[in-house]
Amino acid sequence: MCIESSVAEIIHKAYKFSDLTIYSDSIYKSLGYGDIENPMVMEMIHLFLEEIDTRISPNLCFRIFDQVKIKKGEGIQVEDQFLSTGKLITGHLKKMRQFGVYACTLGEGYSKWMQELNNSGDVLGSYLLSEIASNVVESLSLKLFDELRFVTDLIATNKYSPGYCDWNVKDQEKLFKLIPNNPCNITLTESCMMYPVKSISGIFGLGESVRFKAHDCSACNYDGCVYSKIN
Repeated sequence: MCIESSVAEIIHKAYKFSDLTIYSDSIYKSLGYGDIENPMVMEMIHLFLEEIDTRISPNLCFRIFDQVKIKKGEGIQVEDQFLSTGKLITGHLKKMRQFGVYACTLGEGYSKWMQELNNSGDVLGSYLLSEIASNVVESLSLKLFDELRFVTDLIATNKYSPGYCDWNVKDQEKLFKLIPNNPCNITLTESCMMYPVKSISGIFGLGESVRFKAHDCSACNYDGCVYSKIN
């Protein structure tokens, strides 16, 4: 299937922590405590959340394409990049009329904060901050759907990232070539991991007939996924 038209500009947004929806109870549950109360851990979470606004620089950018070619069961051709998304993700996007890529990050301040904790030997603090930041960057990524409402009336699919459902993480390189000038200041390591570390990139579809489908953790083998911890 081929979708043809023009290409939209890159949209870049900067946020404050107060712009994001974060619930300390959800963070606590994502740590695996469930209904078991641990006052010390809850207090540490609150203290981190009080300080985090001065430590992070949430940024989101995205770009919508009107010209893509879907190769059934294999992937998506966008400009000169072929994203080998595989059968499951391609199937979720098959009815799209437009295609988008996005990236978001908490910024380098988080990495420096984590380094401070590591250097001080605060193992528990490092662990809690990492889990808090995972929840915060996921909340940041959800701002994508808020921003899409300002630029389109089309329905959005869920977002999918390299590493999800057998989509090779090496495709990060191709994905970032579709977001020129790197407005979020995210770089890739040799193994295609993103820096700053609390960053997310991915793709989504737009159309009249697409559906938003929740992530199915049973269909994915990625152990480090934030969705599995939240779900």
